[in-house]
Amino acid sequence: MTLKLFGLGFLGYLQDWFNVFDGTIVLISLSEFAMDSESSGFSVLRAFRLLRIFKLISKFKGLKSLV
Repeated sequence: MTLKLFGLGFLGYLQDWFNVFDGTIVLISLSEFAMDSESSGFSVLRAFRLLRIFKLISKFKGLKSLV
């Protein structure tokens, strides 16, 4: 996330909605680690991390055919 922010710039990063989604998941994950609690309300959002993998799958034709 930080490399994309430096490379694209803040406004360039915000132009793609998936970057915004990815950044939101990263920030929520960091706050979850900071709270270090088993009963965190953010634990439901862990499933959204899987959506990041689907974006990678769509870019690689060989991997897409395997899935």
